[in-house]
Amino acid sequence: MSNYYDQYWSKQSTLGDGIYKWPTVIQYIPKKPRVKILDYGCGPGVLLRIMKKINSTAEYYGADVSGAIIKKNKRHIKFCKFFTVEDGKRFPFQSNFFDFIVTTDAIEHVYDTELAFKEFARILKPGGKILITTPYHGMIKNLLIVLTNFELIFDPLGPHIRFFTKKSLSESLHRVHLIPITFDYFGRFFPLSRGFLVLAKKQ
Repeated sequence: MSNYYDQYWSKQSTLGDGIYKWPTVIQYIPKKPRVKILDYGCGPGVLLRIMKKINSTAEYYGADVSGAIIKKNKRHIKFCKFFTVEDGKRFPFQSNFFDFIVTTDAIEHVYDTELAFKEFARILKPGGKILITTPYHGMIKNLLIVLTNFELIFDPLGPHIRFFTKKSLSESLHRVHLIPITFDYFGRFFPLSRGFLVLAKKQ
């Protein structure tokens, strides 16, 4: 998987979706001083740079499966500590360590989602929060996809291997005692939104 995403990021520097995603995401970034924030699936660090402007005192960490992008980030983003992670392996962080985790459009790329959610819960402090974004798949949108664009969205050669609904994402979080407290949508208009997010809290 690391080799795949090394090549993926060698062809592009951003995903091009920030214009409609970041304005919604940044509303939920904590502004409390000196909190520990992890960007899981940080890619080239676009969101990390944005968050630094919102909360300059936070302690930032970035994690990604691409060793190449982590190496590049270490050279160019000095305010953040970076780590390479592997799908299906424990995260390289202590338990109850982070106040806030943000993972934007990453979970749909993960094979072992069960372990990933368990690890999110493990490394969050009690009362800590996680913000997850992923492409939106509701009933009306999915019907339109089936009728007009199935091969493009469910391309077997594409990078997306998981497809979450509000219900399935909620259930995945509840299983590890992460309780959803807010849902939001971005891109286009509901119920045809491009993506959605959930903010959940560790019990």
